[in-house]
Amino acid sequence: MGLFDRFKKSDADPLTIYAPISGKVIPLEQLADKTFSSKIMGDGVAIIPSEGKIFAPVNGTISALLDTKHAYGVTAEGGYELLVHIGQDTVNLKGEGFTTKAKQDKKIKKGELLGTFDIDFIKKSGYEIATPVIVMQGDYKIKTRTEATEVKAGDVLFTVSK
Repeated sequence: MGLFDRFKKSDADPLTIYAPISGKVIPLEQLADKTFSSKIMGDGVAIIPSEGKIFAPVNGTISALLDTKHAYGVTAEGGYELLVHIGQDTVNLKGEGFTTKAKQDKKIKKGELLGTFDIDFIKKSGYEIATPVIVMQGDYKIKTRTEATEVKAGDVLFTVSK
């Protein structure tokens, strides 16, 4: 073993997920959408946004960006797959009320502005704005979760490891 080998990042190292939006943190179980509340897609938390900006939660690559601009799939360094889904059933808005600066397969840095969304428009259109931030299904465990009830974009949400 070389002098610096112990400092190499391994797949087992924890990954910190940072808040992609500012707002109130709630458990996934409180969401009306059973796909998220039952954790079928993965585990994490939800945030009720207080402002309509979404930032990169980790360093990685945009692995999924729908034309409707309401959801971002991110492959984090280390291979974890994350989903940030703005609101619930907001796919039905067909992109109205959303803008994106992100591009499919683009490398991103934590804290980089990915897009914006109009909270009032989404609410007036009859949709929930609670935004799940989850690690997609896989062989991982959430090690720590924030105990904060309010977060600012860039605050630590949780850590995961394999």
